Amino acid sequence: TLVTWEDPVAGRVRQPAPAARFSRTPAAVAASLSTKGADTDDILTELGRTPADIDALRASGIIA
Repeated sequence: TLVTWEDPVAGRVRQPAPAARFSRTPAAVAASLSTKGADTDDILTELGRTPADIDALRASGIIA
């Protein structure tokens, strides 16, 4: 089955609903999308990059 919802940027989004359905731990579909590059800083920080490293990558055009 498919789930349809409206995203403020992407518009109408259709995606598969979670296949498994459990009464005690119901699955949910996230009703929002990350924009391109929105999670870059968090991911690079988790990978051990410092804020100075991230700023240098951004200044050199490697990341947006």
